[in-house]
Amino acid sequence: MRFLIPKGNEKDSGIYIIRNSVNSKVYVGSAASFKKRFSAHLNSLKRGDHHSKLLQRFSNKYGLETLSFELVATCCIESLISTEQHFIVFYKAADAAYGFNHCPIAGSTRGFSPTKETRRKISETQRGRKLSPDFCAKLSIAQTGRKHSQETKDKIGAAHKGKQISGETKAYLSALYAGKGPGPAATEKARLVNTGRKRCFSQETIAKRVASRAANKTAKNKHNETPNT
Repeated sequence: MRFLIPKGNEKDSGIYIIRNSVNSKVYVGSAASFKKRFSAHLNSLKRGDHHSKLLQRFSNKYGLETLSFELVATCCIESLISTEQHFIVFYKAADAAYGFNHCPIAGSTRGFSPTKETRRKISETQRGRKLSPDFCAKLSIAQTGRKHSQETKDKIGAAHKGKQISGETKAYLSALYAGKGPGPAATEKARLVNTGRKRCFSQETIAKRVASRAANKTAKNKHNETPNT
């Protein structure tokens, strides 16, 4: 993989793409240091454990020599995530037909991990910011039909197993969602949608319910037959 960052920008922070010479697909990423991020990608691809399975498969098939690491834009660390998101959408990098990114949301993959202070600054810069309808539509299209693999589901479950929410977080969530129930209009709409709708259960679920009802009925009959003392 060729490092095509101009001299003087090697240690800058910003947005890069990994472009291939076979087709137009690209990988979009952000880096606190272009030189370090390039080395991380290169070593990961050589080991065969790159987090982008699409990019790894391409590299395995066509070779690292078909890839180039190129500069897109330089920006401060605080703006990396929002700027990366813009270019992921611009290049359609999360669409397998156009790119190698496996996630359409910037900052949700392995790689650059901002410090707590950086995250706070990013949060402040994004606070109150609204995404345009066009941007939201593109994100929606990019995520349509995407499903977590069983392996991913297991990892998410393992990561949250035994995790407890602090009292402070509970209070925050309670205050955040206070009064945000569905409301009478939404409740009535849901009732109308489900009126006359048949619920489909698996044969296993039906068998369990029948067995449970039979057991409850037997227990109730035995209780009624017990003579009073």
